[in-house]
Amino acid sequence: MNRTMVLQRGDVVDFVYLHLHSASNERPHPHKKHHYMFDVEGKERPGLVYDTHEANGISWYRLFPVTTKGLDSSGKIKERHSEIGKTIDPERISYIRHDIVSYPENLFK
Repeated sequence: MNRTMVLQRGDVVDFVYLHLHSASNERPHPHKKHHYMFDVEGKERPGLVYDTHEANGISWYRLFPVTTKGLDSSGKIKERHSEIGKTIDPERISYIRHDIVSYPENLFK
């Protein structure tokens, strides 16, 4: 992400969703005692910015995950999802999932 860009409520951005269950290759941090480093898989996902906050000098963003897979097998909107129009793909309806997640600025693309 361009670090000079400030995200605002309502922006739809790509963030890297970390698959924490994939953490592997544990090793001690080379410069910090009692800290560890891991390799973790992640995948870019779109999100709708809800708000921002600062913690330890870093901007964090709370967002609603956005998906085009918001319908169940019967064609009804899934529980805890809301339609937001053709936001991601101009050919498909997008939905937000009502589970706010929080990510630091370095995980935005």
